[in-house]
Order: sequence, then C-alpha cells, then structure tokens
Amino acid sequence: PDLLQVAPFEAIIDEVLEPGDLVYIPPGFPHEGYSLENSLNYSVGFRAPSGKELLSGFADYVLAQELGSRRYKDPG
Repeated sequence: PDLLQVAPFEAIIDEVLEPGDLVYIPPGFPHEGYSLENSLNYSVGFRAPSGKELLSGFADYVLAQELGSRRYKDPG
C-alpha cells in the first residue's frame, strides 16, 4: 500500500510473454505483472511532472543558482 501510485483497478491487458519478449503498455493504462515461473522482470516507467512541479523545480533552481537577483536597468 505504501507504493501504490494509482487507485485499485481492474486490468484490461492480459498477456503471457515468452523469454526475450517485451511488452509496451502506453501511458494511462495502469498495470501489474506476475511471473508464472522464476524469472527477472523489469517495469520501467516515466511519470511526467505536472505544470506545478515544473514551475516549482525551475523556481528552486533559480533560487539555488542565485540567478534572479539582478534587476533590469536601461542600458543607456
């Protein structure tokens, strides 16, 4: 439960893979996998940040690098 990233769901993809097979599950299709025999399984995912997380990260970077301290002034 501590690692649950989505609400409980009913799977709509049911595939049995052979050694060396790879399956692509597109974004928006939560999944869980089970091994039918001893094996190594990897699930690699990318969760895109929200707009709020992007802005917050950028603001943190600007503050950490002290990039926003100079004020605009007329060059003339």
